[in-house]
Amino acid sequence: TLIISGNGDMPDYTSYEEAPWYAYRKTISHLIIKDGITSIGSYSFLFENLENIEWGDNITRIGNHTLDDCKKMTELNLPSNLVSIGSCTFEGWTALTSVEIPNNVKTIGNEAFQECENLVSVKFSNKIEEIGIDFSGRFHNRAINDIINDKNCVKASKLHRSIFNRIGIEYWHGVNKLK
Repeated sequence: TLIISGNGDMPDYTSYEEAPWYAYRKTISHLIIKDGITSIGSYSFLFENLENIEWGDNITRIGNHTLDDCKKMTELNLPSNLVSIGSCTFEGWTALTSVEIPNNVKTIGNEAFQECENLVSVKFSNKIEEIGIDFSGRFHNRAINDIINDKNCVKASKLHRSIFNRIGIEYWHGVNKLK
């Protein structure tokens, strides 16, 4: 178990090797981030054996490449006060099948769920203002069957572009029947 405590933002690292817990990356299965933390820095965690995350209530930002290559978690419950998800944040979560984006989230970075090959359902509110290019790297393969918006499940091929103010250019690649 790794417990992150303190107050304020975690630092942004430029590589995973800079994080002080990198040497323990293969043995950590439980991550606890305490309430005092407000932002999780880029390249903070690379835990392929992670099975559980307990998020603090004050987290508003998750940086780029923050939690790559988690191979065991099938469910992702994000912090309710989250506003921003960075690029490639949950890349390589191969067991993940569904995700619910909290209502406060306004931006999701490029390829935030890249290589999440079993991700089939995404739920989010219509408050999202920006989704980066290639959200999951899988829309173009049509792996995501359902996009759930404000409790209404719609097929990706029926999703109307107007629910977003700005969408990355590759977001709709291969989805041919938009209204």
